[in-house]
Amino acid sequence: MIKTTNPFLAAGLPDADSLLIKQEAVEYLRQRLTESEMSQAELARRAELEPSHISEMLAGKLTRFSIERMNRALAVFGATIEVAYRLKAA
Repeated sequence: MIKTTNPFLAAGLPDADSLLIKQEAVEYLRQRLTESEMSQAELARRAELEPSHISEMLAGKLTRFSIERMNRALAVFGATIEVAYRLKAA
């Protein structure tokens, strides 16, 4: 049995790595909102997202949002998710 710190991988969910980074991003957003005393509505306005989308994002509906859309919210606080791809030859 392989032990992992990624609960999404342990649960056998597809795109486990993506879900984990999205969860970390949501935790970061929650922390920054609390520290800055910014409302979800203000974050939505600055990120040019619907307020309901911010609410769903913070509620952990991770599969509903692309990394690009999450980056719009993160950018308000000067953060971003970076994704790197590389070709692996046989």
